[in-house]
Amino acid sequence: MAKFVGMIVFPNAKINLGLAITGRRPDGYHDIETVMYPVGWTDILEIVPSKSGVTELFTSGRRVECPPESNLVMKAYRALDAITMLPPVSIYLHKVIPDGAGLGGGSADAAFALKALNTMLNLGLDYKRLEEIAATIGADCPFFIRNSHRHRHDILSGRHLACRVQHSHSKAGWISFDPRSIFRREILYCSWQGGRSYHTPHFFMGWMPNKRF
Repeated sequence: MAKFVGMIVFPNAKINLGLAITGRRPDGYHDIETVMYPVGWTDILEIVPSKSGVTELFTSGRRVECPPESNLVMKAYRALDAITMLPPVSIYLHKVIPDGAGLGGGSADAAFALKALNTMLNLGLDYKRLEEIAATIGADCPFFIRNSHRHRHDILSGRHLACRVQHSHSKAGWISFDPRSIFRREILYCSWQGGRSYHTPHFFMGWMPNKRF
């Protein structure tokens, strides 16, 4: 493969503008309906040619609990490498978005890694193919390929993923967070008692029409 230059990208968070838990499947996963919206709170992801000849992930910023090989960014690299042989790279991930808060930080990192590698290495994969690959990594990952306001009706496992683009009538806006109020999503799903349960994230604080990020 020809020489290539590195790239820095900024994987952004998303919020759920309301979330409906509609049921629980026999496999233990939940059926959900939600509208996801990208926001301008970002991690920093840099991918450069490896000097050691080995693909490695280096993290900084917020603590990442999983070992590098289990990180979704590395899973993204491995998933793409299984389709088309990739050269070894060094990946530097600076975490800003909290993990496990339903903000999609890890999923965004993986999706942006797929897009960056596709661009850097001139792989020529279109959005549809990248979304298919992203769906094998995590349920939220395909959202960040196009990274646009989207209605999602699927299950948390990411199996049978189906997202419908749903354009907003507003010209975008801004949304602010109070990081102290972020809840862990496990609490939401574990507390579901049946029926159709609606939740509005309590870190949703403001909306201003006609403003862009």
